[in-house]
Amino acid sequence: MAKKASSGIKGYFVNNLGGIITFLFLIGLAFTGITMSINEGEPANLYNLSDYVFGLNENSILVMSLLGFILSLIGALLLFSNNKILKLIGGVLAIVGGVMFFIAPSTYTAVSSSEGGLGDIFGNLENELVSYGIGTGTIIAGVFPIVGGLIGVGSIFVK
Repeated sequence: MAKKASSGIKGYFVNNLGGIITFLFLIGLAFTGITMSINEGEPANLYNLSDYVFGLNENSILVMSLLGFILSLIGALLLFSNNKILKLIGGVLAIVGGVMFFIAPSTYTAVSSSEGGLGDIFGNLENELVSYGIGTGTIIAGVFPIVGGLIGVGSIFVK
């Protein structure tokens, strides 16, 4: 009986493409995560996504962004598994993590600074309409885990 030839580097990338793409979400941490505009104007303040995921500087941690980061990271690691169940769980975690990145800034849209939320950080904006939106970093950090998770789950069923 002949030995089965190893698939080599090409097979490794094909089997683990979902995990590789999911790990690209880390690029989004370097870009703008949340934009803030005052009274329906142009975005005046731009904040890196890493500021809100890890609570850097004086900015507060957005729990949804931190949860999205953790789920995407665990999902990416599980997508490298050869076990189909672990790969399925990793794909689902990556997809949910990517969605969490999109949900996080939308929970703070149109918040008055006197009512709480992220507006508490900016004490000099009393009773101004402060609206928050997603930036490039949030889009990158959300899209890559969703696409990588879908590819990882799809690789289970396609051989």
